[in-house]
Amino acid sequence: MCLKRELEEELGISVDVNEFICSSSYDYEHISIELLAFSCRWLSGDLKQNEHLDIRWCDLEELLELDLMPADKPIVEHLQNRR
Repeated sequence: MCLKRELEEELGISVDVNEFICSSSYDYEHISIELLAFSCRWLSGDLKQNEHLDIRWCDLEELLELDLMPADKPIVEHLQNRR
């Protein structure tokens, strides 16, 4: 699956991809995107900062305090409503 490969390339971790959680669509000035969120189980590897400026683990409350892109916010809201 593409998500599994992307997580290996960008973060250096191996995961099992589980259930689909939700999607979020957003029209930016230069592009329209659709994000698909999946539940994953971390199998191995240490997080590596290959592509991103910053990486860290956050709980749901902390996610709302981050400067997220507009397309990310509906996914965080959906996760909070699932609790």
